[in-house]
Formats: sequence, structure tokens, C-alpha cells
Amino acid sequence: MAKYTDVIVEVKGQIGTIKLNRPKQLNSFGGNLMLDVIAAFRELDNHPDTIFTVLTGEGRFFSAGADVKAVSSQETPAFANDADKKIFYLARFASALELMRTLIDHRKVFVLALNGPGVGGGAVWFQGIADIVLASSTCYLQVPFSSLGLVPENGSALSFAQHMSIHRANDFLMFGRKLSAQELEQWGMINRIFPVEGFHGAVQGFLEGQLSVNDGKSMMESKRLMNAPLREGRMMAVLNSVDALAERFVEDAPKKRFEVKKRELEEKSRAKFEEQHPLVYNRDSFSSDTSDSHELDDFDVEDAYKHTALSPSQRRRSQSFSHLLPWRAGRHSKWLGGPWKWTRLLKRCSLLVVIFLLAYVVFTPILRPSYLRRPAHYSGKNEKGEKVFIAANIVDEELIKGEWGKRVAELVNLLGKDNVYLSVYENDSGQKTKDALQGLKARVECNSSIVSGHIDLEHFPSIQILPNERRIKRIEYLSEVRNKAIEPLTSGSTGMHFDKILFINDVIFSPKDAVDLLFSTNIGSDGKTQYRAACAMDFINAFKFYDTFASRDAEGYGIGVPFYPWFTGAGSGTSRKDVLQHRDAVRVKSCWGGMVAFEAKWFQGQHSPPYPNNEKDQDSGWEEVWEDMVDEPKPIENRSESENEVGMAPLTFRASQELFWESSECCLIHADLAAMAALYSKTSKPTQDFDSGIYMNPYIRVAYSSESFAWLEFTRRFESLYTVPQSFVNWLASRPPFQPRRTANPGDIVEHREWLYDGPEYKHEEADDLEERGASRGRDLIAKIQQNGHWTTKKTKAMPGGFCGGRQLLVLKKSWQPGERMWEKISAPPGADDH
Repeated sequence: MAKYTDVIVEVKGQIGTIKLNRPKQLNSFGGNLMLDVIAAFRELDNHPDTIFTVLTGEGRFFSAGADVKAVSSQETPAFANDADKKIFYLARFASALELMRTLIDHRKVFVLALNGPGVGGGAVWFQGIADIVLASSTCYLQVPFSSLGLVPENGSALSFAQHMSIHRANDFLMFGRKLSAQELEQWGMINRIFPVEGFHGAVQGFLEGQLSVNDGKSMMESKRLMNAPLREGRMMAVLNSVDALAERFVEDAPKKRFEVKKRELEEKSRAKFEEQHPLVYNRDSFSSDTSDSHELDDFDVEDAYKHTALSPSQRRRSQSFSHLLPWRAGRHSKWLGGPWKWTRLLKRCSLLVVIFLLAYVVFTPILRPSYLRRPAHYSGKNEKGEKVFIAANIVDEELIKGEWGKRVAELVNLLGKDNVYLSVYENDSGQKTKDALQGLKARVECNSSIVSGHIDLEHFPSIQILPNERRIKRIEYLSEVRNKAIEPLTSGSTGMHFDKILFINDVIFSPKDAVDLLFSTNIGSDGKTQYRAACAMDFINAFKFYDTFASRDAEGYGIGVPFYPWFTGAGSGTSRKDVLQHRDAVRVKSCWGGMVAFEAKWFQGQHSPPYPNNEKDQDSGWEEVWEDMVDEPKPIENRSESENEVGMAPLTFRASQELFWESSECCLIHADLAAMAALYSKTSKPTQDFDSGIYMNPYIRVAYSSESFAWLEFTRRFESLYTVPQSFVNWLASRPPFQPRRTANPGDIVEHREWLYDGPEYKHEEADDLEERGASRGRDLIAKIQQNGHWTTKKTKAMPGGFCGGRQLLVLKKSWQPGERMWEKISAPPGADDH
């Protein structure tokens, strides 16, 4: 049986039940509900055993029709003319059209079980098509069509007229008359009424009773004979109603009517509120349990069109705390000078609080904006003519031909074309990407390496997780791709010596900001930058920071809730304090942020001698660990003077080889950089102020769309307002999460838990058979992994970057559809017991 998000589908014997499952939204048709209902009816239509298909709802409402909040939040484009506008709305109603066709052509006996009220579409879409209608005692139907400038939807004008006569149908559909279950039964719209308690069980029992005395196939054949002559008329009625509804939207009638009703409700609410005392509430008037709370007034749907003066939560709070007040309605408290004096005092205090909050909200963006005014030395110029190696991996041909390519070309001009080498690597992205990159190469007037390569996944390094299943690790793949981008630098094939490297993701950025990131971040007294790495900040929308996977604060803690000031107060809270002081060099252990600058020497193999006069630091204790990460360097004491000038092999990206322990390659590169610097220079070791020479620069921001980027300068004005709420949500969400290897220093002897595969050796032939049968997924996959391995405690020397990792496995999918992500996350089997 298919999986659904907004309906529950059950089959018991010859009865298939579809239950609308959005009770918090009163089962209104938003989310995936429409598509789920269509798919569920199609599934049960083809079920070999069922006779009845029952449609009902979860909770106290059957359905409130269209999801008003969801519809109002949908963006409406600008239209060239009325024809364009009508086509847009006809397309929007296509799913409703398919729903009605599915219901009309459904072969099983369609039983509508109204567990509660039906409003709008929930009152008319199904009733006229259903073969049998059962209802609970709390059921009523009401539609707001005329009140909202709409028309009877989905053919209901015909179906209701056929069932209850034209005059009664007009009373209901045109005037919005509310019909109780008893009236509906009298008018022939409901077959039977059951008590609301145990309603679903009663419906099931009733239908089982019918099956016990009637032949199922005969009932289905009876349905066919009755409905076949009606099909053409029903479908024509549906099409006519969709056309009429689209015309109403072309005329903006619903919008105009809704604005009128909104003003009327606001005036009614205001008048009602003024009649009541602001603090002393009458329990009877505001009880959330009164019968009025289930009624519809004029055209309103509960929650969607509610117009009471107070929300249910406000009512409950007023009732819950009223007994704490020193009086009741009509009483006096002499020691307070009477209730009215106390009321005036509370009103004045409340007013002062409101004024203070408003002033704080208004003046904070003006007087204390966050990271708005850049330091005076930020010039957007390469004043010293430094050489920059720009590296990128990008596959989106539209970005390459559009904003990204344009901004890269501007950046090259700002840096000076003779000072830049541009290296772009992509693989297996198609001819359009290749053509776009060749167009970019023609646009930039600098030395460049634009490569469209191929990575053979069949022979790419992989890990075994099951006897017949090997997977490629995502981070291993990304490390390979990033290393291809910097290969001209690490191989020395450019013929140039570089001062800085700039990595640029597929982001929208300011070329001047990129120059300031390179040459203005953390300027020293000599006018030179003092960093090993400096990151921008990337945003997925106008407010939310994106790259949390690669970011760690100055003590290795994970990021907080990804809104300003982004970090938590864990440990000494160094990074958070730096942000609140508006420093342009926020101390961190790692970052990426869509754009990052590095000192180039670490990637060129041209470091300073590791120690003065070859004096080995006996306290470092982890040279052997580092030798595992480089191409067999000579022991320090055996290097010649010339070899010391060259130093170690160039820094490159890497991935963790451990199963169920993943670290971003963009985090590990910073860990390796800090470790290399600490090993090769006594003066560059991390100090007690957690300064590793790696910084995040919140002045420099990038985004993943032009729309979000355009808002970043404006929204940073308000960021200081988020400080207290972000701290509270960090506490509420237990941020940062526990990191078992955060405190492990490179070279330390540590014990940690590792997953050990102990199943049979991989056989390619059997793996092919597995692919034909389909690979395991989800919990089934984890269960199989658990059967072929175990957790073990391992004592080893810690590598750099323990703070980067977490318990998960990111791997290439066995198969994927165009447009899908190639990668998936596999959760770690239970039993790691990290501490």
C-alpha cells in the first residue's frame, strides 16, 4: 500500500477507508491532502477485495474545505491580460477537476461518512457524488460561496438540485443556510445518523452488516447502472463550475468580498471588545466549551474565519489566572484602593511596556544595526597587487551564464587580470554546462583552467556496508571534486606564486565584498591581513544562515539556531561574544559560508621552516599522525635546509574513512590547516584565547538566490533584535548538540567507538542481482547493516578535526531520478554509546 502524508488508508475485509488526516487544520484541503485523496481513491479502485470505499475525517471536523491560509500565502504573478489570468486559475483548479473525475468514475460503492461538520468544499464536493451518506449527530453543512463572491464548486449546483430540489439547493448554496444532520436526513441528503461517540466503529459495523446479507458484486453493479447515465451530466457540471469559478477570480470578486468581510469582522470584534472589561472576564461569555464555539456565523469557518474578540488560548489564560486577582467581578479590594484604581495602574504599566518594546524595535535598527557599517579600511581594492587563485565547482549553466558568471568577471577586473588565475572544475553535468563554462572562459581576461571532467563511479573508492552492497561516501566524492579545482595550484602547473586562494560556491555575491574578504579581514598594524582562513556567511533566505555542517565555533562547538548571533554561549562563548561586538574576524575553528579565503602558501607546499634551526618541538607529540595525512614527508631532523623551505606536501581536501562518522571536507580542511600551522611554527600554535587564525567575517554575506541576496543589506539592520530569542531557542532546542570527539587534540591517545563491518566479502555478481531486486531503504537497511557489523572500542591517535564529525553516513544513492539529490543519509545503528 502506498505511503501518504495527509490521509490514512486502511483495508479491513471488503471495506477500504480513507481518512482525512489534518485535524489541526480542520481537514482543510491544503498540503498534500488533495493529491493524497486522489491517489488513495485510485488505489482502492484497483484493490481486488474491497466493495465499499469509505471517506471520513480525523478529529471533530469532516473538512473545512479549502485551506484559506495556504491559498492566501500563495504568490500570484502579474498577468498580461484577462485571458492569461483565467488560464492561470484554470491550471490552479486542475487538481480539483481530477479529484471529481476520480470520484465520478470510482467503481466501488462510495460511502461518505461525515464524522463532523463540513464547510465550503468539505460540504459539497463529495455529498452529491457519494452513493451512501452516513453522518454523526454533530454534523452540519454550510457554504460561504455567495458571501465570498464565489460560485457552487465542482458541479454541486447540479448534484444538490438533483438530490434536494432546486429551491432547497438555492437556499443552501446561494444563501448559505446551515443544515443540520437531521435536516439533511429529511431532505434526502443523508441515509443514516449515528452518535458521535464511536462513530467510525458504528460505520464499520453497519457496512459489515450490509455485506453479510448482500452480494458485493451486485451492489457494485447497481451503482454502475445508476451512475452511468449520469456521468456525462456530472462531468459537464464540474467543467462549467470550474469555468465559472475562474471567471470570478478574473474579476477579483473573491478578493473584493473578502476585504469587505474582513472590515466587517474587525468592526464587530472592536465593538465587542469595547463592551467588555479589559481585565475581568465573564466565564460564561468566554467559555471555550459553549455550543457557540462549534457554530458558523454567516460565512465563517472555525479557525479560518474566526471573529471573536479573544482567541481560545487567550480565553483559557484569562480563566486560569482570574482566581489570582484580588477581586471578582463586583467585589472590591480595600487594601488596593478598589479594583478600578488597580486596573488603571495595570493599564498604564502595560502601556509603558508596549511603548518601550515598540521603541526598542524601532530604534535598535537605527541606532544599533548589526554589521551594517563596514570598517573604514574596506575599500574593495587590491591595493598591493596580490596574486589570487580563484577556485570553484559549479554545474548550473543558468548561474554560469547569468549572475554568477557576471560577478566572477567583475571580480577578476577588480583584482586585476594579471593577478588572477581562475580554476573551475565540473564533471558529468552535460553539454549545456560545458558550453556555459566555455562562454565564461571567453568573458574573463585572465589565466584560467576550465575543466569539464568525468569521474568513473564504478571504480571510485567505496565502502562496504552489506555483503552485496558497497557505497560511495559523499564527502569522499566532494573532496575529490574540490581537489580537482585546486589541482593547478597544488601541482604547481600555473607558473605563478599566489598570496591568497578564494573558493566560491554557486552563490550570489558582491565582487567588492569578495575583495574585502581577501584583503581587509583582520588587518594588522602593518596593514596586512592576519588570517590563515577567512569565511563569508551564506544565507538560504534573508534571515537564515545556511552552512551549519562545516561551521564550528572557537572551541569546536556546533552552531546554534541559525539566526543572529548564530553561535551559542557554550564554553566561554568566544564566537558569540565576537559577533555581539561586531568584529570582522569572529574566531572560529572552521567555517565555509559559500565563499572562503585562505593563505595560499599552505596549498603550494611553501611554508616557513617548521622550527628554527631544525629544533624539533618535543611536546607536539603527533608528527606520526600528520605523516599519515601527507605524501610521506621526511622526518624533520633529516630534512635539508632547502627542504625545510619547501616544507610539507600541499594541503588538500580529505574525508574520514570511518563508517558512520562523517565530517564535512570544508571543516576538515580548516582542522588540517590549524594542525599544520601548529606543527610548523611555534608562534602559530593556538593560544588560550582560542585564536587559530581562522575567522568568520559577518560583514561579507552571500546568498543562494538573487532575491535573498537583495534583502541581506536590509535585514541585517534588525539582527540585534534576535539576540535574546535566539539564546532562548538554543536552550529550548538543546543547542549545541553533544560532540563526542570535540576535545580530542591531534596526537592524543584516545578511545572512541567505531562501526566494524564483519559480514561476507563483497561479490560484484551478487550485487548486480541485488540491484535488480531493489536495494533496502530506511529502517530495513539499518536493520540489515546491524546484522553485518558491530560497534567496537578502538584506541588510536586522534587526527585533526574530531570536532567536525557526527554519527551518520552520507552516501551515493543506488539510483535516483533526474532532479533528485544523488545522496542520502543513513542513520547510525544503535549502540554507539558515545560519551
